[in-house]
Amino acid sequence: PVDMFARFNISRTPHMFIKNTSSDSFVHTIDKPCIQRHVYLKVTCSKKRRFERFPHTVVSNTPEEWQANALDVLQTPEASAVVPNLQLSKSGGHWVLLMYRDTDFYRAQALQLMSRIPDSKEMWCGVFSTSNAAKPNTLKDLSGFRAEMDVLCAAPSALQLLSGLDKLDLKLGSDKRFSVSFGRYSTCAAGSMGNVEIRRRVADVVTGEPASLDAEASKVDHRLAVLELEEGYILGRLRYVAHPVPKELDFGASKPQNYSAGLPTALADAGVNIAVSTWCADTNCTQGSPLVLDPCCGSGSLLFAAWARGLEARGSDAEISMVEMSRRNLKHFRHQMEGPMPDVQVGDASNCSLGEADVIVTNLPFGRVVSMGATRESRRSHLSEVSRGNNETLSIDPHPLEGVLSNLRDKARTHVFFTGQPITHLLKTCGYILVTEIVVSRYARRYMSVCTKGNFKQPDELQHHPPHSTLY
Repeated sequence: PVDMFARFNISRTPHMFIKNTSSDSFVHTIDKPCIQRHVYLKVTCSKKRRFERFPHTVVSNTPEEWQANALDVLQTPEASAVVPNLQLSKSGGHWVLLMYRDTDFYRAQALQLMSRIPDSKEMWCGVFSTSNAAKPNTLKDLSGFRAEMDVLCAAPSALQLLSGLDKLDLKLGSDKRFSVSFGRYSTCAAGSMGNVEIRRRVADVVTGEPASLDAEASKVDHRLAVLELEEGYILGRLRYVAHPVPKELDFGASKPQNYSAGLPTALADAGVNIAVSTWCADTNCTQGSPLVLDPCCGSGSLLFAAWARGLEARGSDAEISMVEMSRRNLKHFRHQMEGPMPDVQVGDASNCSLGEADVIVTNLPFGRVVSMGATRESRRSHLSEVSRGNNETLSIDPHPLEGVLSNLRDKARTHVFFTGQPITHLLKTCGYILVTEIVVSRYARRYMSVCTKGNFKQPDELQHHPPHSTLY
């Protein structure tokens, strides 16, 4: 129906009528006396539509005259002191990638960015420099990705930054619209300026029509951003900005069934990205897309992350209830996703009949909540100690997990394991050669182990406790 709101006029007369407010037409419905009431009914049109897994703003390039002027500004001693590790790309731009750093899984998300984009370097916590502009398909799959920015100016203080904007000569046409955003990654040592004030001062320098921050991407030609760091301020133009995932495709918020020990969606996305990037580096991406296997699929978080990236995935679990939960959760998104739904079967990860794959990514039941080898009494005692504020390690027998790890060793080339306790010694005991293990959450409550037959180096400069950041 064209009309979206229909008003029901019910009177004491022996007839009830429905009035269509758009055409003022009356339709006779029933012959039954009733009391006088007014009921409003909202009518919505149901239409199936496919949402993109990661909708982002369209890619827009920085004007060449802006980049040419930025070369002179960034070569000054003041700017070099703020951005000493900034890389100059072949196209003439200085690109940085911004990540959310106030999350519990920053280390895993930063590691996936540096494995996905090998030439990226961490300049500050949450800010990475690259030697070239990244491909949109690479950026849209990153977990915790914020934006890609072409740096135009840098200065130790806000006043020096504003004076440097005059040299950039940021001129736009009368029909071009721009916006200015502000991100505080740290408090500037030389003095901080309010976000409203600095955005207003930057907008006064740019010639053009300003647009609101919440304006649609298609209606904003240039998005400028100012970042406040401890060393100073940097200003740049956003080339690619991440949008939130729609609720219809948010696995953590929209799945019909939850599991208390399930892997968070952000961590599942990062784990799949690290596994695929490591596998591509080992094989030089000459074998197409990898087959992903999750032998302890649980609620299906890792399977959905692989499915959302267009990868063929297969899952299994020893518990029938977990298999049914994973199937129901994945089936809930089948109308919005592309490609075949991952196949989930009942299977024991320690069984030799488990099929092979290119990549194994799984959340092993070995940690604080659900653990192989832990008795019911030990779990109750551990939970009692945690409630008292004592975070001692749960007493677990590692022998059941050794059988699982030994069976999975030769099933794939690349392995990514999530656990609640360190398992480096177990992996080396089971024959894994190249093992990298990092803490991926605060307070050492979750670990990630990457095992590969090729070369995988953990970045040493990642910070364990990134400070809180705000965005205005």
